Amino acid sequence: MFNYGDVLDLPLIWGGLIALSVFIYVLLDGFDLGCGILFPFAGSDKNRSRIMNSIAPFWDGNETWLVLGGGGLFAAFPVAYGIIMTGLYLPVTFMLFGLIMRGVAFEFRFKASSRRHVWDTFFLLVQSLLHSLKVLCLGRLYKVLRQATVSILVGHLTGSHLSRLSAALP
Repeated sequence: MFNYGDVLDLPLIWGGLIALSVFIYVLLDGFDLGCGILFPFAGSDKNRSRIMNSIAPFWDGNETWLVLGGGGLFAAFPVAYGIIMTGLYLPVTFMLFGLIMRGVAFEFRFKASSRRHVWDTFFLLVQSLLHSLKVLCLGRLYKVLRQATVSILVGHLTGSHLSRLSAALP
């Protein structure tokens, strides 16, 4: 008889899906961020509109992959989500706010005719904020994972809190 337990390893599958979704987000959002970097160097309003029109069909779909990665981490690995997000709550909150504001600037730029320069400036500021926050999140993620790894290793080597807790349970 065929046993699916020998073939399927759900943590490995979920880890692969989460890694794939975050990779797709980084890959696709790189296009948006690249357009945001080039945006202030576009000479005219017509060129800026071309840049915006090039990312128009894709910008809101890219964040779906980030939500899928975070939701998958929460659903499949809640302990890892708790460890990782403890150090990232504030930067991730600001990053999500920045993603929302980028969408607002993006949509309102098309609606505004007389104040288009205001939304261009706002879009540029939000893009700069998002660049900075993504670097900050990457640095914080490294620090959180390093601290968690050291704490787990020290706990296993010394037999600290986990062994005491398991000895106290019936």
